[in-house]
Amino acid sequence: MIDKMTERIARKPHNCKLCGHVIKPKEKYFYRVSNYFDFTTEKFCTHCIGIMQDFWSVLNFNDSYSTLDLREWVHDTYCDGCPNKTDTCHFTSCDTLREIRGE
Repeated sequence: MIDKMTERIARKPHNCKLCGHVIKPKEKYFYRVSNYFDFTTEKFCTHCIGIMQDFWSVLNFNDSYSTLDLREWVHDTYCDGCPNKTDTCHFTSCDTLREIRGE
C-alpha cells in the first residue's frame, strides 16, 4: 500500500481536488499518491489540506470516499449550527471555518 503526501511548489497551474481553486505557479500545494483501491493522485491547496487531514483522521484504513462524502462530513462536523451560515455558503471559502480550525 502506498499513501504518500508531499508538499510541492507548483511549476504550472493545477486545480485543488476539493475546492477547485487554481493553484498558480510558485504557490505551495500538497500532492497525494495512494493505491488503496486504485492508483490515484490528488492535489490540494493549502486551505483544503487541513480539512482533508481532519477527514482522513476519522476514516478507517480500508474506507473509500467520494467528494460528496467529504462535503457531507464537513457540513456535519463544522457547518451545522454556524451563526454565519447562508444558502450560498461554501466551506472552502468560509472565514468562520478557518477561525474554528485556527488558520
